[in-house]
Amino acid sequence: MLKQRFTIKTSAISIFYLLIWLSGGFFIGYLVRGKSQKVIGLHNVMPDQILLSGISDYLTMSVTDFSRMINHIKKRLPITTDVGARDTALLTFDDGVKNNFEVVFPILEKAAVGAYFFVPLSVAVSQRVTYIDRIFMWADFAPAGVHQVPREIGLSGASEILLDTTDSRFEAAQKLAKAAKKNEASRRAIEGWIDAVEPDLRARCGDSYHRLRFTAMSTEDLARLKNRGHFVGAHSVNHAQLSLLSDDALQRDFEQCASAIDNSYNTRIYCYPFGGPNDVSSMAASCCQATGFEAAFLNVSVVPGHLREHGAYALPRISIPPHAPSWVIDAKLTGFDSLLRSIFGSQ
Repeated sequence: MLKQRFTIKTSAISIFYLLIWLSGGFFIGYLVRGKSQKVIGLHNVMPDQILLSGISDYLTMSVTDFSRMINHIKKRLPITTDVGARDTALLTFDDGVKNNFEVVFPILEKAAVGAYFFVPLSVAVSQRVTYIDRIFMWADFAPAGVHQVPREIGLSGASEILLDTTDSRFEAAQKLAKAAKKNEASRRAIEGWIDAVEPDLRARCGDSYHRLRFTAMSTEDLARLKNRGHFVGAHSVNHAQLSLLSDDALQRDFEQCASAIDNSYNTRIYCYPFGGPNDVSSMAASCCQATGFEAAFLNVSVVPGHLREHGAYALPRISIPPHAPSWVIDAKLTGFDSLLRSIFGSQ
C-alpha cells in the first residue's frame, strides 16, 4: 500500500512534467534558471539483472538508468568536481557501498567525469556497511514470520516483529532504524543481532547481490578512486542522526572526521548523514565549519529556514529517482521541481 501510494503520486508528477516538457517549458527553464550548480545525491547503482524491488533498492538505480541519466545530464550541463561552480552539475554518492566502486566507477571512467563519494569514517576503517544498510538487509531477506527482538535493542512497545508483507518489512526497518538512531547501545545490539543471522541473509539474497549491496568499499577501492581524481569525503563517524547527538558528542564526531582528512579522506567537503530538515541542526552546521570543513551538503533540494544563514555549510542536493524519464530529469536540473517543493513545503 505504501509503495502503491508512492507510485500513484510520482506518476501524476511525471505526467505533469511531461506536459511542460512537450510544451518546451524546460528548455526555456535552462535559459532563465540562473547559474546555480545542481548537485545530485545518489546512493547505489546495481546491474540490471540482479536489481531487486525491495527496501534495500529503494534508492538504487540500475546500470541502464544511471548510464542514461549521466548521458542526459552531460547534454544539458558540464559535470564537474568543483563545488560551487556556476552552471554545472556535480555527482555525489553516499555511504561507501561496494557497488560504488565495482559498478559506478567504471561508468564514470567511461563518461570521463568525476564524483564525490561520502563515506562514514567507521565504514572506511572497518569496511563494514552502515547499520542502516544492515537493517535493510535484515528487513528485506529475513524469513517471513514472527521474529523475537532482543531486549537490549529497546524497541519501543514491542518484543517481536512480524514480517509478512512488503509494508510490514518497511515498517520493521523504520522501527529498527529509529531505535538505532536514539542511542549507541541500541545500534550495537541491532548490529550484533543481524550479524548472527547474516550467513542466512546472504544465502537468501545471493552472493553477487550481497557483495555489491551489503559490502563496503575496501581501503584499496577508496585509494583507487582518489588516485583517479575522485573525491572521498566525510559522512559522520557512524552515520548518526546528528540532531540527536549531545553538543559534546556532535563536536567529537566532527573532530574525528576532520582528523581523517589526508588519510581516509582527500577533501574538506562534508555530507550530512540523512541530511533532512530534522536531521541537521544549526549547531551541526556551526560545528562543521568550526572543525575546518569548507562546505557541506544536505539531502534536500530546498534549504530549510533554520539553516539558510549557514551558506556553504547547508548546500542543497537534488535526487533523481530510479527510472526517471528525460522530462523528470529536466524538471530537476532546471530547478522547476525545487521551486514547486518550496511553494508547497515539500522536501
